[in-house]
Amino acid sequence: MDLSVFNTIEQKRNAYEYRQAFSFEDVQKTLQQVSTEGDGKTFFRGVAEGAWKIYSFAQREWITKELNYRFGSFEDFMSLFLEYSKTTESIRLNHFCKVVADPSVFSVLQHYGAPTPFIDWTSDYNVALYFATHSSNGICSGYETNSFVSVYWITPGKGAYTPNNDLTRFSDVIKEHKQNMNAVIEENGNISGSNYADATSYNIWKNEVFWMEETKDEIFMQISNPRSDLQRGSFVYTPESAKPLNEVFLGTKSTDDDCTTSGTCYLPPKAPNDEYFIPTAPLCETGDSVAISYYPKINCLDIHKSVVPQIQKYLRGRNVNTSLLGLDSDNWGMNTYKSFLEDYNRPVDPVTAILSEI
Repeated sequence: MDLSVFNTIEQKRNAYEYRQAFSFEDVQKTLQQVSTEGDGKTFFRGVAEGAWKIYSFAQREWITKELNYRFGSFEDFMSLFLEYSKTTESIRLNHFCKVVADPSVFSVLQHYGAPTPFIDWTSDYNVALYFATHSSNGICSGYETNSFVSVYWITPGKGAYTPNNDLTRFSDVIKEHKQNMNAVIEENGNISGSNYADATSYNIWKNEVFWMEETKDEIFMQISNPRSDLQRGSFVYTPESAKPLNEVFLGTKSTDDDCTTSGTCYLPPKAPNDEYFIPTAPLCETGDSVAISYYPKINCLDIHKSVVPQIQKYLRGRNVNTSLLGLDSDNWGMNTYKSFLEDYNRPVDPVTAILSEI
């Protein structure tokens, strides 16, 4: 199955906070201004074709290879690959990860060629320009959107209480979880759901949308790895299997019954009768959460391909290249993924097995 693309400029105008640049001076002026105003809190992403929508590598694999026929769900696909990688690549992961927790494992796999649900962003717009232009041949053909390369930018919010941006930093969720757990433990002693370390498990946060970046004062958010450091990288995590990022960041309010207004992760009980901690969330008459999430539209600068040679010269003058960004090292993550696809056998449903023999 093919990935969805933007056929027209009008589609992109509706999807993003959109603008265009037809000169190198316009590109520099726009990105410098955005970076200065963002004061280190704005992150960029470069894409080599203006027609392409923003998908994670895992989404691209899931859609184009129709892996739904192989795995029960997108969540299963990611969970199984995560556990496979932790088992088969434990030596590498212990070497690359400051702490081997699920966010750091996904981070390393992402930067060494494997598909993950993480989408790369960088605090350095020059890095985004490199990824937008380094492979461009300057050819403008097909859709009108193919006349451009694209640089996108985004600003994380401060959490679910922020009225204008609910792109929550995962590290803030973990910190809040830790504070809440410490309070519960102090009052009640250790109960199910008070294990701070388990809050970083993919199975706990897999249904949310988060901003993932390294936080040195939180041991489980030290998701740095050599390539991420060189690329000044951070990530957006989305649980979507098929929706591109512009269909998540709609710039409109939406209700999500699976989230809480506190943005706190919590652990399920180990047994039905276990007492455990659940953060307070307002409920509607049906008992569902009435938490509201707001993800502002992503900003997009479409740069005409006639400007690409000037950008490439500019980047060479600043030594922004494959070597500087760590891209000339081994993509062992892709080899791990290929082995996973070869080794994984989906459990056979007994009823299906019997019917197939009749």
